[in-house]
Amino acid sequence: MSNNARRTKRILAGVLAGSMALSVSPLLGFTGVASAADDLPPLADPIGTGNYCEDMPEEEPFTDVADDDTGIDEITCLLQTGLTTGVTETTYEPAATITRRQLVLFLVRFADAADQGDTGDNIAALPAGDGETDFTDIADENTNVQTAIDRLNEAGIVEGVTATEFSPAAPVSRRQMAAFIVRLQEYLTGAEITASGDYFDDDNGDSGEDNLNIAAELGIFQGDGAGNVNPGSSLSRRQMASVLTRSLEVRFEAGDIERGFDDVEESNQTFDVAGDPEAHAIGATGVRTCVVTVPVGKTVDFRLVPSEDVLTSAAGVVTLVDSEQDEIYQVSGAPSAMIAAVNGAAGAPGTDVTSVAGQIAVSILGTGADDVSLLVFEDAAAGAGVLNLTDATPNNALPKTPTDAFGVGCRTFFVPAEATLGGHAGQDSDLVNRDLDYFVDTAGAGETFYWDANDVFQFQGIGITQEQFEGVLSSGAAADVLTVTYNPDAAGVSTFNITTDTVGAPINASAVVSNLDA
Repeated sequence: MSNNARRTKRILAGVLAGSMALSVSPLLGFTGVASAADDLPPLADPIGTGNYCEDMPEEEPFTDVADDDTGIDEITCLLQTGLTTGVTETTYEPAATITRRQLVLFLVRFADAADQGDTGDNIAALPAGDGETDFTDIADENTNVQTAIDRLNEAGIVEGVTATEFSPAAPVSRRQMAAFIVRLQEYLTGAEITASGDYFDDDNGDSGEDNLNIAAELGIFQGDGAGNVNPGSSLSRRQMASVLTRSLEVRFEAGDIERGFDDVEESNQTFDVAGDPEAHAIGATGVRTCVVTVPVGKTVDFRLVPSEDVLTSAAGVVTLVDSEQDEIYQVSGAPSAMIAAVNGAAGAPGTDVTSVAGQIAVSILGTGADDVSLLVFEDAAAGAGVLNLTDATPNNALPKTPTDAFGVGCRTFFVPAEATLGGHAGQDSDLVNRDLDYFVDTAGAGETFYWDANDVFQFQGIGITQEQFEGVLSSGAAADVLTVTYNPDAAGVSTFNITTDTVGAPINASAVVSNLDA
């Protein structure tokens, strides 16, 4: 069945259903008997043109969900965004009552999807979870459920039915669903949400009244559309699909997240660039060879990019900084490194290289201190060497994802050689890298000094913490002077003593050394 025929069939089915009954299913918003409640705000529409689920793939494997079923589009969107995998590979069980264990999985996936599609710094990522909760009845749940409960509980989004019981198999009531959804929306945006209206007659005085009104005002659901929300009743999995996709639409309409099915999302990290992303530094004139997996016959372009231009979300989505705000990626600054060879051919430009055996070996030569990553992409305009980016909303917000298939990795640090064992006096911290815990005395012998938690840190001979050391260590023209007793063995102990402090704005305000006698 074509997509147009499928959509037409659904529209006809909805018209017929609406003509036969005014309240076929709660949450759909059919108008029934008169109500004293305020008029309901319009529902958020995740399916319409220009909305969150537009352009989603129509395929879904569920044999218990027909093309003309109510909620089929929402269920398909839920599947295609990864918010559901179904009860089995071929069944969704749309009429089944949703349980608390199922709901936490939905909510965690929702939060991660919102974080992945964040258009800027709008969405707060869920905590990873510390592996500890007070719930004694979740030990038999699978790891995904336990982790979901842990993450949501740590964020203050879900609570137990008692202090020590979560009741994962219990059905979810509407008041519980509204509380979880509202708290999730508030956590993700960092803003408290209130309702200006009272939209239901049968929840007056109910513990869930405020959250039910907020969910209605956001356009997430409407009860039976006649002033009743049945706060203690359960929800079906079909209804939950509508709640979740409408919730995504709310954040999309607010400009907080991207549309769920922009084509560029499908090409994210298409090419695998092998190499430890946290590789140890290589000497300033060293060579690193990276292997890129590219399908046979595919022509790609290569560039070296500053690693600081590569951003990775908690969900693993890779985006690039658009420094010139023109939706085209350009290298910001000239890396002190070059592509020296491709597949062993010295001097190859690394542009428009065609894969012959399914892999391409790229050798990177360092010519000075730098931190670079290898970017490979399928150039839509072959030979132009231009990588186009999506126009994020609002303009120049991140993430900006390449519109062509691409891959980035093999992060390589070209810095001067590591310092030798023993004492080193008068070292300038000309180049400080707090991500990788090292500084380089480029004004002196050009040596690199790495620090870790094993080491001893001092400020003019007085002991300080590693955090304080990193907070006050100055770089560049305002470099500090240090005396270092250095041990290049990572398991060994080095001593870093800041003997001359060049005063500047601290990197970590909480680590300012203000009273060393305290």
